[in-house]
Amino acid sequence: MLRENADVLAFLEAGFIGTWGEWHDSTNGLMDHTREIVTKILDVLPPDRMLALRDPRLKTDLYGTAPLTPQEAYTGIPKARIGAHDDCFLASITDWGTYTRNIATEKAFYHQDNLFVPQGGETCNFKEDAQPFIGCENALRELAFQRFNSLNSLFQADVLELWTKDGCMPEIRRRLGYRPSGGFLSEARRLGTAGVGYRAQRWLR
Repeated sequence: MLRENADVLAFLEAGFIGTWGEWHDSTNGLMDHTREIVTKILDVLPPDRMLALRDPRLKTDLYGTAPLTPQEAYTGIPKARIGAHDDCFLASITDWGTYTRNIATEKAFYHQDNLFVPQGGETCNFKEDAQPFIGCENALRELAFQRFNSLNSLFQADVLELWTKDGCMPEIRRRLGYRPSGGFLSEARRLGTAGVGYRAQRWLR
């Protein structure tokens, strides 16, 4: 089914395992089983589609703490096919457990890794512990630094309404996703070659 509908599949968020389907709170903590499941999901996905894991430690525990390099990107190796989804974006200083080791180091990992893999997610909290983080200025900064390309447009409603009220929602909508832009030479010699420039505009840059 996944392969038959690859044309409408951007990437797949790994879920269904653990509390809230977020792959945590296992009583076993066996990475061999995690690796086996991740490998199987990658096997059944179309080879040019990627998988998103819930937090950075899942990827770094499986494939090491070094983010993707340009030489590794788009090669089809497992590390190059795994992105992220932060399902409690800005919920607290740790995004409600998304970052559990060294916040600055883990965010820096995403900053580099997400040049080449998808970053999605959603907001989940409007309560007191989220208030220092969910304002427009910080939201725009964090979305840019972590290079988000998708975000749930339905949840969490209070956070999304805040962004609408405070005026940053249009920019967030504009900068999510991919928007191809092209450039052409103003003139070319007859029977010569002409160059075409292509760039995907989003929070990658």
